[in-house]
Amino acid sequence: MPGLNDSLQDYRAVIEIMESLKLKEIILARDVSVEYLTNDKKIEELISSVGNFIYLLLEHNINFNTAIFFTKEERAALGIFVDEALNTSH
Repeated sequence: MPGLNDSLQDYRAVIEIMESLKLKEIILARDVSVEYLTNDKKIEELISSVGNFIYLLLEHNINFNTAIFFTKEERAALGIFVDEALNTSH
């Protein structure tokens, strides 16, 4: 959820816990009561927040699933965000 536990430090802590427990996958969820697609600022916050987390997950070879809690449009936007982040960093 944008604005709540969405800093890089928070994400790294989750990844550290997952690695220590040898967890290989996480299901990402969001507040489904918020209509992100109707507000450009909210969708940008959502995509940036979740996209940064996905980027870190990929760096640590942790699988993720967004199919349940994210719309098709949000998943597409996340894919673009993460692809750009990966291309920029390498």
